[in-house]
Amino acid sequence: MTCDDEQVDSQFLPELAGTNEFNTKGSPYSLRVSGLRQVLHDSVTGDRFELHVERDLIIPRGSFVAIHGPSGCGKTTLLTVIGLLRCCTPDSELQRFEMWFRHSDRPLDLRDIWKEGRQRQAMRIRRRHLGFALQTGELISSLNVAENIATPLQINGESRRACRNRVLTLLDAFGISGLENRRLKNLSLGQYQRVALARAIAHDPELIFVDEPTASLNRETARAALQELKVLTEGHSTVMMITHEEDLAREFCDLIIELEPVSGHPAGRVKSFFRNPAPRRIDDGRH
Repeated sequence: MTCDDEQVDSQFLPELAGTNEFNTKGSPYSLRVSGLRQVLHDSVTGDRFELHVERDLIIPRGSFVAIHGPSGCGKTTLLTVIGLLRCCTPDSELQRFEMWFRHSDRPLDLRDIWKEGRQRQAMRIRRRHLGFALQTGELISSLNVAENIATPLQINGESRRACRNRVLTLLDAFGISGLENRRLKNLSLGQYQRVALARAIAHDPELIFVDEPTASLNRETARAALQELKVLTEGHSTVMMITHEEDLAREFCDLIIELEPVSGHPAGRVKSFFRNPAPRRIDDGRH
């Protein structure tokens, strides 16, 4: 992947310098991270890995963002940190870690939450405002398909009728209608992945984090699933997707964060952050 595309730094940062854009109600942004140095240390093996995010990552609301790079460069580490699944390294060089939520007057400073050990607040943010479809298989085996998709809705207090209507809508959208009563063990890998995507967006979260969402799908099904994910989130939810596939990133993503390993060190860093000039339009391939 080359860096001949529009660099996000030159597009956004000059516009924001000297303004109060980030303190206005209904900000057009979802996330801002800069100066992150995340350290992972295995106390058993002694292995150590560092992730460096030195440049300012500013993510507009409603973006479809690819986190792209070779294995071992820190893609999953970045996703788990900004998704509040892993606390920031104490005493790191973190300069900014902010999220904006719909109708909020100001950004939420995640640095303070981790620094002050407010784990319950982080949990509430994840539950209400974030959605996940990870490779770790977070679906619940004791529940059927419909119950799995409804889980985040029930946790957030939605009525039984609202849950059912939303589940049926998502089953149809992802092409898995008729599977609502099926157990997970009876699903194909592709069906399982689409159930995970449906559950990730069921409660209309502000930010959605997906890890290799097409890994278990063939090429045609993968594109259809990503197209539907984009249609259902366009303009109001931000999707951040880990992918090894450059062509899918180019086809679907508005912004691309490219990571690379640091030569000679067990570390990764953000190599480039740029706007994709020609992502797929949301009405393409709908008929």
